[in-house]
Amino acid sequence: MQLDLIRRVNELDATYRRLGVSYGLVGAMPYHTPVAWIEHGRKTKWRYGVEFEINLAEIVLGETQSLWANGLEYVCRVISHILYLRLADYEGGITKDNSIPNGVEVVLVPMTRKEIIAHLEAVMNDRHIRPFLMEEENAALHVTVDPFETIEQQRAFYRFWNDDRFFHDFAGIAGREENGYIKQRKKPHYNKEGWMKADTIDDHYYRCCIRENGAMEVRVFKAFYDKKKIKAQLDLVHQVNQLVRNAVSGYSTIKRLLHSH
Repeated sequence: MQLDLIRRVNELDATYRRLGVSYGLVGAMPYHTPVAWIEHGRKTKWRYGVEFEINLAEIVLGETQSLWANGLEYVCRVISHILYLRLADYEGGITKDNSIPNGVEVVLVPMTRKEIIAHLEAVMNDRHIRPFLMEEENAALHVTVDPFETIEQQRAFYRFWNDDRFFHDFAGIAGREENGYIKQRKKPHYNKEGWMKADTIDDHYYRCCIRENGAMEVRVFKAFYDKKKIKAQLDLVHQVNQLVRNAVSGYSTIKRLLHSH
């Protein structure tokens, strides 16, 4: 298996030498680089921003099993190039991720679920990338929804994901259990108007967290490298989002309506 991966990396290297290095082949940006700007998001009602974490196989060479560091860089360059060809500037990109062993994350501006799946599928199914994908428990898919219009909507959305029953009832879709990166929030904090306060970069490891602009980020999903599983996760966020914006609240009620579709 490792020899096959090394062969593929050599193939990539030869391709780059023929093409020359361009802006589109720069690889992963440093952790938390703002590669996607919300101002470039799609002007559509039901849109979602995503961070999709990818864990890559280490490439070892020879009997000494020494790490061939350049191999991972080549794969990151391929991912970067695919996104460069598909997206305009600041619609998305790839950054390093420190929460998983050999991690990078694809970041996309708010767009339709169909567009999200098309872009992620282009990355996952590329013949130079697919062999390097390795599922990792802490690799996640984060899905962000636009700010809510009312305090009641915000709280209903948040409480659904924070409910004690969520990981039991939606185990197949979530694909993971609660851990240090997706904690249940014990005591929400509100501003004087009653909205939930924004989380900070140092304290945002909750199932559902709040951005500075009021957008809500759902963090409960494992990153599956499978189109159908990603679609199920995006669909769940979309359905909950629709329900709470139509004045539906309460975990049991939302769950019942989800299961009736």
